[in-house]
Amino acid sequence: MSNSLTQAIVKELLKYDPASGALTWKHRSRKWFKSDHDWKSWNTRYAGKPALNTPDHCGYLCGCLFHKTYRSHRVIWLWMAGTWPEPECDHLNRRRSDNRWSNLRQATVQENRRNAVLRHDNQSGFVGVHRQWLGKYRAYISGKHLGLFVTQGEAMAARAAANKQYGYSPGHGRARLLSNQERDSRS
Repeated sequence: MSNSLTQAIVKELLKYDPASGALTWKHRSRKWFKSDHDWKSWNTRYAGKPALNTPDHCGYLCGCLFHKTYRSHRVIWLWMAGTWPEPECDHLNRRRSDNRWSNLRQATVQENRRNAVLRHDNQSGFVGVHRQWLGKYRAYISGKHLGLFVTQGEAMAARAAANKQYGYSPGHGRARLLSNQERDSRS
């Protein structure tokens, strides 16, 4: 179904602000509706209002176009680049609701995973490091064992070195970046 949605269609239906990442519904022409009543009703209710801005269970913004749900960042990629991101569209700052054009990049699955946030169930505070039942710390990357270490710091250093060697993003495994609004609310 994604193939039926084109850049021309999304540009006709949506306005995108690359600086803020916001999508807004445009006023729709009569051709998109079965009746005058539906056409007038839709434009009165939605035109000029935020579009595709409902967070899904993963934190990505999404919404419906022609009875199909789309993630906003993928529609934005189509809007800006003219093609669907293949295979994935990555948020550089790891904040899934930040759809500014400068924050999006087309990425392979591997590149996207190398820019992941720290998992919520991580107990060591550092990706690829966990404490063994004997009290030593194990470091690993992409399923490869990097060694057992006496201290957590040694294991973290081994994993950090491996991150560079294997091309992981400097932010991989860190908490997501906070927006200015989130930072201000915590102060």
